[in-house]
Amino acid sequence: MIGFTDSEWGCNETDSRSTTGGCFSLGATILSWMSRKQDLVALSSAEVQYIVACEVGKEVVWLSKLLSDLFESLWILL
Repeated sequence: MIGFTDSEWGCNETDSRSTTGGCFSLGATILSWMSRKQDLVALSSAEVQYIVACEVGKEVVWLSKLLSDLFESLWILL
């Protein structure tokens, strides 16, 4: 599984919230993607990157558990 992430610090002029985005792929197939405003107003670009790392970490754990369950079910069927 390969993941790509990006963020933009304070890009929204209305509420100063940053944007987080990313996608995860397995081979040539996109498994998951996201693009959303962050809940908090970050005071620095380093803080934005820390928030992105936390969000991506949660997504990776969820995807790995999902894939593990799916492949376990396939082995039972075979």
